[in-house]
Amino acid sequence: MNLYFSILKLFGLVVYLGFFSFDCSSQIQQIKTTETEIKQEISSADLITPQSKDKIRVHHIFEEVYPTSSASSVSIVTEKILKSKSLSSKGGHFLEKTFVILGYGIVLNQQGYILTNSHVIGTYDHLLVKSKSGKFYEAIVIGQDKKTI
Repeated sequence: MNLYFSILKLFGLVVYLGFFSFDCSSQIQQIKTTETEIKQEISSADLITPQSKDKIRVHHIFEEVYPTSSASSVSIVTEKILKSKSLSSKGGHFLEKTFVILGYGIVLNQQGYILTNSHVIGTYDHLLVKSKSGKFYEAIVIGQDKKTI
């Protein structure tokens, strides 16, 4: 009897994964965003540093999925600049490395409050929100759920 239920569960999982992969592949085929268009959109944002443009390009999957999402969803770009002291014969100097995190949020009201996950905003040096129209806005965090930090 246990073998029967195991086989039934396995069959159900295979059917589910088949539908899931078919759904994903059909969505990917519908998306026609090119890398050049993404570069043009990103270069229009003066607030993004040159170092992060390449990193954002690498994560173009967000830009491909974003156009098919809800009208109230926004794309979120956070940058964190880490400085580390370099050891060299000429003395120490600081090296900078910029980390970029991309995510999504949902606009909750007309005041522009956005709900997103804590790991998306984390600790940041720059926080930008991209609207459906393609405009970038600087954002600030006004609160976080301490249980999810």
